Amino acid sequence: MSKFEAIFGDKKTEKDNSPSPESNLSKAPTSESMDYMEKLGILREKLRADIRQEKDKEKKLRLKEKLISVLETSLGVLRQDEGWKEKAEEEMIYTDEMIIEEAKKHPDFKENEKIWKQIRNGKFDNIKKLTFITNELMEILIENNIPLYLYGLQSAQGLKLPETMNGNLYLYGLQSAEGLKLPETMNGNLYLHGLQSAQGLELPETINGYLNLYGLQSAQGLKLPETMNGNLNLSGLQSAEGLKLPETMNGYLGLNGLQSAEGLKLPETINGYLWLDGLKPPITETAIKYLAEYEGCKERIHFNTAVQELIDKFRKKNK
Repeated sequence: MSKFEAIFGDKKTEKDNSPSPESNLSKAPTSESMDYMEKLGILREKLRADIRQEKDKEKKLRLKEKLISVLETSLGVLRQDEGWKEKAEEEMIYTDEMIIEEAKKHPDFKENEKIWKQIRNGKFDNIKKLTFITNELMEILIENNIPLYLYGLQSAQGLKLPETMNGNLYLYGLQSAEGLKLPETMNGNLYLHGLQSAQGLELPETINGYLNLYGLQSAQGLKLPETMNGNLNLSGLQSAEGLKLPETMNGYLGLNGLQSAEGLKLPETINGYLWLDGLKPPITETAIKYLAEYEGCKERIHFNTAVQELIDKFRKKNK
């Protein structure tokens, strides 16, 4: 019996003389292999759903073993096709194996492996020490509503997050957004201040908490939500070039790293404090006029003392 028959319970009839997907795969994907992979994909998703719903530990373990078998079969099919690694990453078919293979190259692999075992056994105290994580382990953390103190992660591989998150997400160990897929809605705080570049960063459509990006050195490529319902920390930016802020801020806005106000366009409404105390003279009259006439901030705007004096002087002169 082939793996195909063992997994799906299918038997070939005498009339079906077509070769099995496993025995007749060329380097280019065939219709048979594509059909086979589609069936494997359906089975993977069904097994994952069954694992999430199953309460009995022994039954859950057997389901996980079957899922591993299906993943191995999927990988076997893919490996006979050029570019199988790229396809596996795109389809999230065998990412866990790839993550483990990558983790083995690092000196802290044994420590990670020990924490992985702890997580599987329901112990979550050391997740902050993880530098690698797998899809399987993320599912365990999400199922058990464990606070995601994952600031030790060096890579976003295996970081499978739900579409909506109702807690905080600590990822400030990441120095690159490569492979990072964030929830569509964040109802908690998002800590990404290890990022120095916004390249590849796709933020949630809605953020109802604090967004910490103070490590960014440039605003190029940064796309923020139209409305921020929490604080926004961009205090690492020294220039406003390329910075497009939300129209509405329902929290404070930290821009205290800016060295120049050139190109700065503030939100229409800021329902919190605005920090611009990094600005220092010399500062253009155009910038002083813009800042002096800005009325969108409902709380105090924090300026450097010398800049505040210039603003006060402009306001007094133009009463």
